[in-house]
Amino acid sequence: MISQLITHLYKTGLIKTQNYERINESTNHEVYTVGELILKVDTNKLPLYKEYEILKKISGKIKSPEPLFFCEKEIGNQTFFVLGMEKLYGKPLDYVWKSLGETQKRNLLTEIVQEVEKLHSISTQETTQNFPKNIQYFEFLDNKITSKLELAKQNPNVKAQDIIRIFELYGELIPQISKHESVIIHNDLRYKNILVSEEGIFVGIIDFEESLFGPRYVDHFRIMDHLFFEKNYFERGEEKCEEIGFLSDLFSFLQKNEEEVHFTINSPERLVYSIVTYISLLSSFSQPRYNHQEVDDYKKMYLTYSKKA
Repeated sequence: MISQLITHLYKTGLIKTQNYERINESTNHEVYTVGELILKVDTNKLPLYKEYEILKKISGKIKSPEPLFFCEKEIGNQTFFVLGMEKLYGKPLDYVWKSLGETQKRNLLTEIVQEVEKLHSISTQETTQNFPKNIQYFEFLDNKITSKLELAKQNPNVKAQDIIRIFELYGELIPQISKHESVIIHNDLRYKNILVSEEGIFVGIIDFEESLFGPRYVDHFRIMDHLFFEKNYFERGEEKCEEIGFLSDLFSFLQKNEEEVHFTINSPERLVYSIVTYISLLSSFSQPRYNHQEVDDYKKMYLTYSKKA
């Protein structure tokens, strides 16, 4: 498949060489280097198209890949979508973080947070019709919780009526949320999405396929969740979880620099976010890595505030 796709892109002039190397394969898409380019290939249009439009909007404003093209190609009976972008020369942060001194780490964290602040300063008011639906944060939450609800109620570890009560609480909390400026949020700030040189010099932020238009605090909440799950894995002895220290420092630096987005666990903003995450976790009970103790720990951490939950 990929060789046919590369040949097509070469013949149409989108790439200048047919030599390629796969650098990553996930459940969502495949990633290849082709000369000076990075290609992401997926059978699902939305994530790559959204990333393409986001990269165009932030181009020249933060250190991120320059988007070059988005196209589709039918091979056999299947349609493949391709995002082509500039290749940033760096390594994911986990390759060098442990080798850096404390001063280097602080300087690097400062630069990362400054870059995130630049991202959070990009208003989404002047958006174009090219942006896909479901990119607005609250629309995304509504779609996610409604799409996961029925499956979550089938989870044998919980009572369906308890899930329904939590879902009703979600509806009650939404009107209580204060209005905040809508900006571009990355929504997955962690080791693998931050590139640095071997000397620990910041290169850029990558992977914007989960990005949304919404309040700044969403990036804070996502880092909190990454930190929660990494600590949980560590306590169960499943992984070394060397990312815990970085995530903790990143969260502290970001909180210090964006003081206006501090929220308690019991704030409507955090509760709404946590409810959607909890129901989404419950819906994945048939997946190999599902761990109900972990899901229950998440509930105890973020959803013990109310008798309804």
